[in-house]
Amino acid sequence: MGGHTKVAFLTNALEYVGPAAILSLASDGWTIFCQDDSFSSWEKRDHFERANPGHFAAECSGSAEFIEEGLKRFGKIDCFISNEIPKNISYSMNIATLSEVNDLLLDAEAFIDSLLASPIRLLRSVVPAMKTVGGGSIILITSGAPLRSPAIRLPHGYLAGRAGANAMVKSLAVELAPLGIQVNAIAPFFIYSRNGFPEPLGADDPQVQAIVNSVVPAQRVGRWEEIAPLIRLLASGEAGFVSGQVIAFSGAGC
Repeated sequence: MGGHTKVAFLTNALEYVGPAAILSLASDGWTIFCQDDSFSSWEKRDHFERANPGHFAAECSGSAEFIEEGLKRFGKIDCFISNEIPKNISYSMNIATLSEVNDLLLDAEAFIDSLLASPIRLLRSVVPAMKTVGGGSIILITSGAPLRSPAIRLPHGYLAGRAGANAMVKSLAVELAPLGIQVNAIAPFFIYSRNGFPEPLGADDPQVQAIVNSVVPAQRVGRWEEIAPLIRLLASGEAGFVSGQVIAFSGAGC
């Protein structure tokens, strides 16, 4: 498989903006090779593929193994979407402060591994594959939280991991531009998802709505169907001169 069919690789397909990415690319006829922790179950993989004809669930969940499995199956990567979320971290954890140095370090290490080191490990295999075919699009789904001024109160490690990924996009874009590879970040700030930070996001929760109203001028969270066209555009290559950008999806919140 491969040839003229456009192939995208997507991480955490059922989390954060993964469903929006599938929505955006499916309408353009892409084949999407999807990683998700839940796909360790054969039943979950089978259910996903039946519900999403033409898209495929990876058996491997590890970083290099996921890319290797996809390349063996499809032979190329036209678009890579790194949709990273905090892993092995309790969303209800207390926010560590500088006065709690040990907790702060543990907090930072866990977040930075999930949000910055994880996409770097994947890109080690993605970039050589794109070099081989002479181009492609890399999209990191990060966060608008580090872009906001004044900052909102979130764990330091979370902000550091997301800010690091945003910065990496700019430097990596400079390196890869001569090779025809676009690198951009989309940085959501309060988007609807099953695992909104720091607690599962209840769209009808008055407390959540009060927070949103205080920091998002649009007075609401973003929706999947609104971010999908942006993902589609960056993946398509039609805006090939757009690279090295961190695009806030924020309702004017950052």
